[in-house]
Amino acid sequence: MFYLFYNLIFFLFFIPAALIYMFLSLLNGKSVSSVLKRFKYEQTEKERENIHFHGVSVGEIISMGKLIKTTAEHCDITISVGTETGYKTALKKYPFSEKILFSPYDFPFSVKSFIDSVNPKIFIIAEAEFWYNLYFHLKKRGLPIWIINFRVGNKNSYLRLKFYYKRIFKLVDKFFVPSMDYIEFLKKFGVDENKIILSGNLKADISYNEIGEKEREKIKERLKLAQGKKIFVAGSTSAGEEEKLFKTIKRYKSDWKFIIVPRHIERAEEIRKTGEKEGFKINMITDLKNDDYDLLIVNTIGELFKIYSIADLAFVGGSLVPTGGHNVLEPIFHSVPTITGKFYKNFQELVDTIHKEKGLMVINEAEEFSRYFEMDTEELKKIGENGKKTLNHMKGAVEIILKELEKAGVKCR
Repeated sequence: MFYLFYNLIFFLFFIPAALIYMFLSLLNGKSVSSVLKRFKYEQTEKERENIHFHGVSVGEIISMGKLIKTTAEHCDITISVGTETGYKTALKKYPFSEKILFSPYDFPFSVKSFIDSVNPKIFIIAEAEFWYNLYFHLKKRGLPIWIINFRVGNKNSYLRLKFYYKRIFKLVDKFFVPSMDYIEFLKKFGVDENKIILSGNLKADISYNEIGEKEREKIKERLKLAQGKKIFVAGSTSAGEEEKLFKTIKRYKSDWKFIIVPRHIERAEEIRKTGEKEGFKINMITDLKNDDYDLLIVNTIGELFKIYSIADLAFVGGSLVPTGGHNVLEPIFHSVPTITGKFYKNFQELVDTIHKEKGLMVINEAEEFSRYFEMDTEELKKIGENGKKTLNHMKGAVEIILKELEKAGVKCR
């Protein structure tokens, strides 16, 4: 009965939404091919089963990197994604995958065609992607469903829709959760505790390249950073954050150099105008000739991770405005004392854990930056060390998942 009810409701809501989306895409000159690809999938004659990984977007696809690469050393893998950006990221990072596909729309015929195409031995889903037909038809074929790095946003909203999620969670074979909180949460939906594995946070296992002292000096030289001044890096900033930030930090220009790396580089000119109004002398990285600046705006792509390595203090943006925050692990990996704003739901468990161990600073308002600019250097250094130590202790989720794969008869080492 629920199966019929779900499919009727899904059909009634989906068709108008899909038509509107395709119309708007065509109006804006965008392709609708990713929409059409999700209804029916190309079949192959390949008989070998694959380990299948699904991540809705970029964050999930990147977080599974070490697990996917290790698994792919001895197993055939396939990957599915839910967004255009996730698809491009998967193509770039995992060219060795047998297939990289968009996930199906949750119609029975689309799901069946998709399952036939990827031919999974085990279906592994990152974080939170709960479509009833997909789970129902995987389970109907006796295929194991694992959710790794299980996380949800507003837990209360899931509890309000308990009648739906209880049916979904019943179909899952294993939940790998980052914290004890999720064990208690899942038990409220009737999930057997034996199905839940405390694995730690998969994102802590993301591999980063160490940057040595010589390389850091080269970065400083390239950015014309004068000796004697401390460096503050604000990464992945969003609209509305820079103005708040500038009003607070401008009083520290005599002792600090400021570097802004916006989330979207097309905002660089807008940020320049905002900074000039606050009295900053500004340079763009693409037009950098000398060190005569207070504020450097990085209007190029792919620089942030390395630039974090030279910071004496870092701020991870998208967190002073309600966008959910960005990756706090990149500056923490370099032992840089790191600040995030209160809107960090995209990295909730990581931030809460590291903050609890005094390895990360959380602020509610931009005015609170002053406290850290005025903090003793050794005290700041201790926060950076605590962050790196906590991050190292959090690693291990990949190893736990690989052991479970071996128990399931999959040898991927």
